[in-house]
Amino acid sequence: MMGGRIVKTGGADLAKELEAEGYAGLRDEYGLDVDLVDDNR
Repeated sequence: MMGGRIVKTGGADLAKELEAEGYAGLRDEYGLDVDLVDDNR
């Protein structure tokens, strides 16, 4: 979930991707205007 919306569903592969890359990649991929706690944009 991001900004109160489900943006992507998946299993263990998605969990590993998020752990490795963080949520910024998803935010940028979907063009969402969401501030993240550890955001460096």
